[in-house]
Amino acid sequence: MSAQLALESEPGATLHLLASKSYLRRDPGGWSAPAALTVGELSDQPLALDGSVPHVADLTSSSLGVSVGSTWTKTSLASGKLGAPTLVVAGGTWHLATSESSTHVLQHLVRQGGVTATETVFTPTGTLYVQRTALAVDAQGKTHLAWIDGNGSTGTLRYATNAGGSWSSAATVKASLGFNSGAGSPELRVDAGGKLHLLYYDTSSGGGTSYATLQGGSWVSEKLPTLGVYPRLVLDGATPVAVGVESSAVKLCRRGASGWTTSLVPDILGGYLYRIAAARDGAGKLHLVYWLGKSGGTLLRHAYGAD
Repeated sequence: MSAQLALESEPGATLHLLASKSYLRRDPGGWSAPAALTVGELSDQPLALDGSVPHVADLTSSSLGVSVGSTWTKTSLASGKLGAPTLVVAGGTWHLATSESSTHVLQHLVRQGGVTATETVFTPTGTLYVQRTALAVDAQGKTHLAWIDGNGSTGTLRYATNAGGSWSSAATVKASLGFNSGAGSPELRVDAGGKLHLLYYDTSSGGGTSYATLQGGSWVSEKLPTLGVYPRLVLDGATPVAVGVESSAVKLCRRGASGWTTSLVPDILGGYLYRIAAARDGAGKLHLVYWLGKSGGTLLRHAYGAD
């Protein structure tokens, strides 16, 4: 994923950015120079913060670990061939979701106090395999997982949690989901009140971007305007804001009492936008980082403000 972008914000205004395999930090003095990281394959959720310390999920052909700034020392957690992981750090505990490449079992790895535990979450049937994962941890430290398992072109979006003390059976969010390697992972967030927010993209005819919430024990989805194949989800308190790209502008879709409202944030340089990352800082300001294609090359751009 050469165009990979991941953005996280500290409770203040300091930003941490992973752009391809380069790390950058933005404080009140501006952006740091990019630091090249020696890491393996990256997922759509490879960057997490523990306070002000960045962590990057680091996957090679033979092992999975986490590299921690500022020295980027890698701690190995598992060996063997695994799928690209997603990473969350909560209360000093590392949470990773990955799949074992031969059995295709979806695993939750937890590292706390220097000890790593591996939990089985889901086993696909037949020739199906886990293609993408999303991970969130709530205020009680309970883990929530969403993933797509399928055959490479179509799949099922599912959800499970260990909020009850052990991993629940997988619940179907969307069956017959169109999916391919050109589509991004689902985005899963949990707000301070414990409500789950899920954003996903369906490549099948009539698909597109959808937002889902858990209502009465079942997932309910609603269609959003077109946001491109790599939409992102950020929260403003308990309000979801979906972020994507449309040609030369960033598109924001915000959930209100009467439905979704859409606004565009054009780039003054023009060009073609692709891949975007979004984060909200402690003051509530929304930050957007995206690749901008121009005739002379590709630029990495940062926009921010009230949404």
